[in-house]
Amino acid sequence: MKSNCAVETEDFGRVLGASLLPGTVVALSGDLGAGKTTLIKGIISGLSKEPTLNITSPTFNYVNTYDDYIHHFDLYRIKDADDFITRGFRDYFDETSICCIEWPEKIASLLPKSTLFVSLQYSGENRR
Repeated sequence: MKSNCAVETEDFGRVLGASLLPGTVVALSGDLGAGKTTLIKGIISGLSKEPTLNITSPTFNYVNTYDDYIHHFDLYRIKDADDFITRGFRDYFDETSICCIEWPEKIASLLPKSTLFVSLQYSGENRR
């Protein structure tokens, strides 16, 4: 799929989010600025019952939780899988939660086999 702007990326995320079931892990890979956070904003909007959520990237606190079951991870600053476990984040992977993970490569060995992998690539200004 190709996106021509952030609005299209977020709209696709909304559709994807509306189709996700509890227990799902979505792993998003891509360079800085590829649109991972924008897509996750759409996913969370598609899942949430709160239409006015302020969805932000959890770059400095690693995870933001919405509606008590949607977890948005930004693992750019995490060291490795052991660091992830030590911080108690593995506990978020359960049958009642939906986890969206930016920079999942650092914890690849911990991801469930059923993980939905999404790769975003920058294809020029406003193209993903």
